[in-house]
Amino acid sequence: LLTSVLGLGLGIAATRYVADCRQFRPVFVAGVLRWLYRVSWFAGGAAALLLCVLAPYLVTVLLHDARAAPLWILAAVAVVFNTVDAYQNGVLLGLEALKRSAAGALLTGIVGIVLTVWLTWFAGLQGAVIALVGVSMLQCLVSYGLLRLTLQQQAPDVWLARQQPNVPEVRTALRGILRDFALPAVLSGVVLAPAHWLVQASLIQTANGKTQIAVLAVAMQWFTLLVYLAAAGTRIMLPLLSQAHTQGQGVAATLKWGVISCAVVLLPTSALLAWWSGELLSVYHAGWALHSGVLVSLLVAATLSALCAPVGLVLVAQHRMWLGVGLNVIW
Repeated sequence: LLTSVLGLGLGIAATRYVADCRQFRPVFVAGVLRWLYRVSWFAGGAAALLLCVLAPYLVTVLLHDARAAPLWILAAVAVVFNTVDAYQNGVLLGLEALKRSAAGALLTGIVGIVLTVWLTWFAGLQGAVIALVGVSMLQCLVSYGLLRLTLQQQAPDVWLARQQPNVPEVRTALRGILRDFALPAVLSGVVLAPAHWLVQASLIQTANGKTQIAVLAVAMQWFTLLVYLAAAGTRIMLPLLSQAHTQGQGVAATLKWGVISCAVVLLPTSALLAWWSGELLSVYHAGWALHSGVLVSLLVAATLSALCAPVGLVLVAQHRMWLGVGLNVIW
């Protein structure tokens, strides 16, 4: 959650400025990207430090097992690299390097699956946490290499301007980015975080609490998968919507096709997963089929959330992310 909310604001800001200004103001874009890169490291490091400080309290409240604190602290390292990776992928999106970004995600995904399965089988929970950190570092390294290559080939003016002094408006733009993009993105996640923590803290108090949390975690994985599919399919809309807003053009057609694309992909996928929800949960544990209602409910929620994703991109392109914070409060 921390990774998504921190990286989202920085990645969105990077996408917007690269898409809008890279051809006409390369020195300005280079300065903005340089500052956002530093901010991504600082924000990820601050979030990881906060998790480390709160680790004894959080593992006691959420897991009722203080022995898990060292693993929690180790997992916090992944927040740093995932935040920077989200920013770097935002720049790739602004450069319209979707094929390279997808290739990098596929490569790290395959390596991540193999590494996670092997280390989990070999070392249990500790191995899974080590794999989590290792995969996050690999993703960050791969996206960094792809970004350097793409800037050199597709935005040479920005690449050559990276060592030049900042133009005066860079600092003003940075304050606007933090105020209008990064801060509302973080607050959108912060609004939802207490609800997640409260649910888990409540479940752990029940007689079958650990099983309930495990079922919820599995269902949330499928929820996240559907939302990710929607985000991956519609993220190309952001530079298009941003350019349309800058040029004073309408966005209705782009928005319509974005919603239709999400519906075509997600509605049959969600329906199929809901139909086989009992059997799907049985793969994880033989007795979990009785909890299929949890999975079905989250599949419905994921579908509704994903169908609204293009609308959220319109708000971002029109610099109205604070309205998105209000919508998240209602949600």
